[in-house]
Amino acid sequence: MLHKAAQHAASSHPLVNEVLVADSDVFAHPLAKPWAALLRSVQQKGGYSHVIASSTSFGKNLLPRATTLLDVYAVTDVAAISEPRVFVRPIYAGNALCNVRYTVESPCMMIIRSTSFSPATKYMSETKVAPITQVDLSFLREASSRKPSWVNLTSQDTERPDLANARVVVTGGRGLKSTENFKLLAQLAEKLGAAVGATRAAVDAGYVPNELQVRSSSLLVRIELIVIRLICDGATQKNHNS
Repeated sequence: MLHKAAQHAASSHPLVNEVLVADSDVFAHPLAKPWAALLRSVQQKGGYSHVIASSTSFGKNLLPRATTLLDVYAVTDVAAISEPRVFVRPIYAGNALCNVRYTVESPCMMIIRSTSFSPATKYMSETKVAPITQVDLSFLREASSRKPSWVNLTSQDTERPDLANARVVVTGGRGLKSTENFKLLAQLAEKLGAAVGATRAAVDAGYVPNELQVRSSSLLVRIELIVIRLICDGATQKNHNS
């Protein structure tokens, strides 16, 4: 499966110059420590100008660790790229946008808000296929014996769209008072083909898990419509098409 994915990536876009493959069971799970060590090793050998991660739980866990290993810093929540080293990101809880210039030596590391960028046009080429290179994994032998271990992954099967990519969001707050009442939102969301979101107060109260929190400091969503905000509290930090 890994090599099939690599072959697909190698022919997916004319600007792909090389595909790196790290084939090891160590990378079977999204553990930041081995992945950060991999990123450092690849960057030190390749000398890339930019390193980009998506604003997901894994990306926000991985890149800060990798920047520490490389002794640089990352620009987070990038919503647009103005120039190779000038980026647009939100400030003041998303109520304003600012330009940030990356002045440190390469690599320029950033965490992007993937919903702020349009999907790339699908392009498959049979003539231009980038080379696939196996990464030297000798650095793994130098890793500390105190390694994190993978326990499990729990998830719920649902037909509702993912909150970060949803066009429509139904949001509830602390006033719903219970997990049972939040299930009413889920029923409404399924009828509308929408995602379910929650305020920080509702998450802190234990009504819903943290991944449903819609807030600038937790999950940044780009939506076309907030259908309904049921008994929500706190400042307005959910931005239309932000």
